[in-house]
Amino acid sequence: MNFPFFIARRYLYAKKSHNVINVISAISAAGIALASFALICTEGKFFDSDDERIVSVCGLPFISLSSFTLEEQALLQYKSRQQIVQIKGVDDSFYELTNIEGILQGNGIYMLSDEVCDYGIMGVSLMRKMDT
Repeated sequence: MNFPFFIARRYLYAKKSHNVINVISAISAAGIALASFALICTEGKFFDSDDERIVSVCGLPFISLSSFTLEEQALLQYKSRQQIVQIKGVDDSFYELTNIEGILQGNGIYMLSDEVCDYGIMGVSLMRKMDT
């Protein structure tokens, strides 16, 4: 028997006088197994924007505008620098929903995409960290 399995078995199955440890170990193992199973078997954490429930909520009379966003962590690499960033994808109605031009600094224009490509807008602190 391998030594790591011996140690694991020793701590999973304690002597009879430590019956509470067996119960706690079983609950912990079941919780870890359930969490791992949920991570492996789920289809994702995204909503379908064409789902009839979402369409019906967006069509309510007191909702005048809606915007769909997708937010995730990513690794940004520029020249020799790397940074973990929070990236947020937005649809075209995001401009109407927020006052984005009032937040942005600089003399550029706010544009999500054109006929050539899609664009990204970095925050000031990220620009400073990436030394651009």
